[in-house]
Amino acid sequence: MTMRPVKAGILRLVLLGAATSLVLAGCGHDTTPADGSSPSAGASTSPAGSGSGDGTTTPGTGSGTGSGQGSGQSTQSGSPSASPSASGSSGGSDGSSSGTTGDGTGAGLEVPEAAPETVDSLSELLGSMDSRPLVTAPLPRPASARGRLVGGFPTVLRPTSASRVVTSGISPSGDRLQVGLVASSRLSVTEVLLAYRTRLGKRGVVELADPPTTAGSVAGSFRRQGSRITITATSEGSRTTYSIHATLVAGGE
Repeated sequence: MTMRPVKAGILRLVLLGAATSLVLAGCGHDTTPADGSSPSAGASTSPAGSGSGDGTTTPGTGSGTGSGQGSGQSTQSGSPSASPSASGSSGGSDGSSSGTTGDGTGAGLEVPEAAPETVDSLSELLGSMDSRPLVTAPLPRPASARGRLVGGFPTVLRPTSASRVVTSGISPSGDRLQVGLVASSRLSVTEVLLAYRTRLGKRGVVELADPPTTAGSVAGSFRRQGSRITITATSEGSRTTYSIHATLVAGGE
């Protein structure tokens, strides 16, 4: 009878020791903070989010929802950091654009224009000139014709292109040759005079001041040493009628 109470006491001690060991083992692995709150899974994941955010961690509210909430708050806290970065780059962009114009191109230096060269006559623009005499001796015989050019008519004063000869004539006197021509052309008044100015300029003939003319007519006066040429053009409907009166010196002018 005395052994049963002893065995029962020993059994209680064994069970109590085992329970104590389990309790102590559980306390050694307990990660519960001193204030009794549960650790948040978001606390372990938030550093990754806070690295790109504002550098703070957001604890979760529970072990069941801590992971999702912590991850979400980490993403939200990381978003504001993009705004300072964007504003910083914008500021840098504004600063770098101070040396450009409104359209983004650099402001170039203005190069002053050179003063234009003065030109006294058309011949100065035509390069090298033909210095041969306008007519040569012996001079041709006097002649006149209607509807065509006479033989021996000076080449430098031949009609312009698309012209129709009305009258032509030449008359020698000593070393001078008197030349007359009346013709019409489909060219305008300006084009007729330009054609003769170009041709005469290449032969070294200089244009003088415009001589007086009648209303509706345009004239040009030219000279080369002793030679004189006057050309008058008048617009008549769709054609231009022009006349030439010249005195050309033969040989060495």
